[in-house]
Amino acid sequence: MGTFLLGAKYRISQWLGVLIGLGGVWITLGFHLQWNIGTLWGLGAAFFWSLGTILVKKWGTAFHTWVLTALQMLFGGLLLLLMSAALETPKLIIAPASLGILLWLAVMASIVQFAGWFTLLAKGDPGKTSAFLFLAPFFGVLSGWLLLGEKVAWHVYLGGALIFTGIFLVNWTPHRQKLKSEPSPSVRPAD
Repeated sequence: MGTFLLGAKYRISQWLGVLIGLGGVWITLGFHLQWNIGTLWGLGAAFFWSLGTILVKKWGTAFHTWVLTALQMLFGGLLLLLMSAALETPKLIIAPASLGILLWLAVMASIVQFAGWFTLLAKGDPGKTSAFLFLAPFFGVLSGWLLLGEKVAWHVYLGGALIFTGIFLVNWTPHRQKLKSEPSPSVRPAD
């Protein structure tokens, strides 16, 4: 989307990094992708996340980071509330653990995370910044191991290595390109 909507130009190594990163996600998730309604909702969410990233990069500097975060939480929360009312069977269990999880999701996984995301977008290239999203499934699987004692299979490590390789390729700037973009030092006459 950055290519079409922002006119961004990406190198072949960056496109290769995206493909390697996607392959790493596929391997991390156990070499399978289920095509069901949840997958389609997830792909739709990824599409709109990408579109939002481009829009924030293009016009987000006109807003304060916390305003962008509040708007994102407000509209996303309202949409999720409507979808849950229409698509889910309501069941609410209030317990200390569920309140703690809700607080964590509201503050750290939403407000703090989005504020950090918008700050990174304001300072960097959206394509390079977005490459780090490949880490979400990898760390999701690792958190299952850490929090729930789930076994981590060999393919998770292989997928993680490919994800890190993909992120490196997307963000790597070849040495000759660095030299072209760096300003030449000014020459001072000898005293």
